[in-house]
Amino acid sequence: MKSKSREKCLFKIYFIPFHIETYMPVTKDSIETDAHCRLGFYRKHEFCNNLKELLESQPVDLKIDNRVIRLKFENCKNGLVYYVDRDGIVKKNNKQTYKLDKDAMEKITTKISYFSGVVDYTVFLLEEKN
Repeated sequence: MKSKSREKCLFKIYFIPFHIETYMPVTKDSIETDAHCRLGFYRKHEFCNNLKELLESQPVDLKIDNRVIRLKFENCKNGLVYYVDRDGIVKKNNKQTYKLDKDAMEKITTKISYFSGVVDYTVFLLEEKN
């Protein structure tokens, strides 16, 4: 039984570095289990706001490659989900697409790598099971 005092996760991030090649396809359905890094944020954090802005910074009319998903960013409160493929094509809630440039992809990789060593993911995993 969940404790009433336990906070709900506000943002979830599942990530495989963009430069990593995989033998098997990583899809929207498998990124959560295939991710090398999983982060859960329980309070508002500047990084999540910055990530959203970065993901939406360059609207384009391109198709995402659903076989090479590298990032899933989910806002748990409003259901907004972004998927990013290895080439930096972003798809927001299966509608609008955007494009990340190489600098943005490197910035995301660096920041997420930093958090993966700092953020305690244990609580997030426990919440997922309950």
